[in-house]
Amino acid sequence: MPMQMLVLTGTGLGLGLNSSFRTGSQLSAFQGCRTLGVTIPYTDVPRSVHNYDDILLAVHADVAAKLLPFDTQLDAETGCALLSHWKFKLLANAIYRDHNLLDSSSKIDNEEHRADYSTCIVHVHKVAERLQLSTPKSLHRCFFDPPVAAVYIKLPGGLASTVYFRWGSAKRKSEGQSVVNYTAATLESARPCDDEPAVASLADRWGELCYGCTVLEAGTILQQTVSMEPYLGVCWSTLAVWMFRFLDKDMWTLAATCYIIADQLSKLNGEPLAPQVRSSMEFFDDQFTQAGVTLDVDALWAHRGRGLAEYINDVLTAEQESDGGRIQFWRLGGHSLDKFTAHLTSSPPHCAGVRMLSIKCTSAGA
Repeated sequence: MPMQMLVLTGTGLGLGLNSSFRTGSQLSAFQGCRTLGVTIPYTDVPRSVHNYDDILLAVHADVAAKLLPFDTQLDAETGCALLSHWKFKLLANAIYRDHNLLDSSSKIDNEEHRADYSTCIVHVHKVAERLQLSTPKSLHRCFFDPPVAAVYIKLPGGLASTVYFRWGSAKRKSEGQSVVNYTAATLESARPCDDEPAVASLADRWGELCYGCTVLEAGTILQQTVSMEPYLGVCWSTLAVWMFRFLDKDMWTLAATCYIIADQLSKLNGEPLAPQVRSSMEFFDDQFTQAGVTLDVDALWAHRGRGLAEYINDVLTAEQESDGGRIQFWRLGGHSLDKFTAHLTSSPPHCAGVRMLSIKCTSAGA
């Protein structure tokens, strides 16, 4: 394939750039449960993408002088060795939209990052801010912070990964009689990014679940995550928060059940109750009690957890009309549900994190 594209990038399957950036302080009680990854499809047809890995890049000779070398001064000022990489991507995708192409024929497995990128968190915003100050206002939406990894982004056609997400339409430098003059292209001549679907989605983040999703869609994603990873207690507590906030009060017993499961998993795993689980329990304590919702935990454990299994089924298949839409939840398979229930009830209910007066649990406070 002739090298007639601006940036050709291979697919790195290790920890990408954006996996180092997290804004945990903004996530409230939804912190900790990561959604299931979206598979990056391999295709022989190049795709125009953003937020690609830096491990293998090929830059067209006509624009190398504009994009390279990396702005290492930016790295030196902040102590973060990745800010110059993000600046490279923002500039390349703003000036040469449609020409940042992913070559799926190459694949690199990078299993470990040894560098400490924690210093990047407080400085990452500087890249977009500086570019916005030095460019026309029409381009400001082209410059944004790296999206969080392992979070969905809603784009036309469905949900996608925040890594290698679609940006523009893949084009060659020369197509028929049309030839793009890479050398003459500048930020001043670049077209605005307002029409990029990803721009609108990235401005509307729903916790650690999805960019650009509605509340209903976020709930569905979370239900799927819990169904596929039922042994992760923090995901059950995250689901509880979502139910408390967005479902009717007559369904709050399901939310309380999610908390009990998260608490029990922490006991069985020999781990302390995660701070975000405990804090979210305390946050809804008064509301739960005032609503008069009751939950008999001991009854859930009776008869080998038959009642618990029924509640879990309800949690993962409950439906709720809202905003003209219907929430459709996922369900654990029969055998998986039996195995999971047996695991939970292999020990009496822990309930150490339960403070709500309307929950009856003989082990409470143990």
